[in-house]
Amino acid sequence: MVPDGKDLLLTIDDGTGTFVEVSNQGAGTYKPGKSAGVTVHKNGQTPHQSRAGESYETDFMSRRPMLADHQRIRDLAASGEIVAVVIADTNTGGDVYTGNAMLTEGDSVTGVDGAITYPLTVTFDGPVTRSVTA
Repeated sequence: MVPDGKDLLLTIDDGTGTFVEVSNQGAGTYKPGKSAGVTVHKNGQTPHQSRAGESYETDFMSRRPMLADHQRIRDLAASGEIVAVVIADTNTGGDVYTGNAMLTEGDSVTGVDGAITYPLTVTFDGPVTRSVTA
């Protein structure tokens, strides 16, 4: 089966050590933060990698009244606090990314259907542990 961004689910520490799934989240994209380049010399070339840092991008749909997990995201984004996160493929054998990260909430977007979504960027702070869904 081919992985799909809709299969990745973000969970965050709710402040008590319990992980809660972010409600109403959209498809996500994991970015390893590596890019490739080549330096050309007079007598050949040398490939190289640069690292910009790992991140994950998704969005979530606003609800009324505001959900507790959405309020937690807003509080974390406003404070810049680092929080434990897990991004996991819901299918057996899928990718799991675990680490500490800063959350950044973007400007609201209103779709043609009238639904309001907020872009969310998860920027990892330090190493990311990779595993697979059991």
